[in-house]
Amino acid sequence: AGLEDAYVEVLTTRGRFTISGSRDLRQTRPTFIAYAVPYIWIASPNKQAEGLHLFVASTVRIPDACVDARYKNFHWGDLTQGQLQALDAGADVAVLCGLSGFLSEGPGFNLFWAKDGKLFSPGTNVLEGITRKTVLDLAQEIGVPVETGDYAVQALSSADEAFVCSTAGGIMPVTQVGETVLGDGRPGSLSAQLRALYWNKRKAGWLGTRVSDLL
Repeated sequence: AGLEDAYVEVLTTRGRFTISGSRDLRQTRPTFIAYAVPYIWIASPNKQAEGLHLFVASTVRIPDACVDARYKNFHWGDLTQGQLQALDAGADVAVLCGLSGFLSEGPGFNLFWAKDGKLFSPGTNVLEGITRKTVLDLAQEIGVPVETGDYAVQALSSADEAFVCSTAGGIMPVTQVGETVLGDGRPGSLSAQLRALYWNKRKAGWLGTRVSDLL
């Protein structure tokens, strides 16, 4: 595509019906789609250096019983509505909670926070994202314990620091949750350490395959 820094997406759709006029979803021929566009940031590097303002949306995350969040999909009606609420509130990004009231995820990213030197992250009703798994690996590498599970919003708003993570931006520090400022209002030390480690290892080729090696 002639792009130096690209976001590459590969998709499979159900495709077209093989029998004209049919509504039998089993009678379709799947379609494979791949495209490359200029790299997409959930938050610009400048905004990441400043820290994101996270908003806890009132929209409920669709439960796993309806759409299994572990697998990437574009069933984003709830996530999009939550993000619109965040923007209307003057925040940068939204995080949603499930029907149980426990923290879930945001549009295109997973959530982490730190308290007393330990990392926490929602463990249910979330995409098991590649970057989320990378954060777990990096935390183990630097000796930081991580716990995943079900957590109320209070666990996040009382955190020492927080960050979100995504392929579209890496590790992005959060400095405010709703009206609550985390720590001293600047990206936390652990968030900054993990963010630097992530990009340094990525630039060194960690977990990457050169396009030229595939051609």
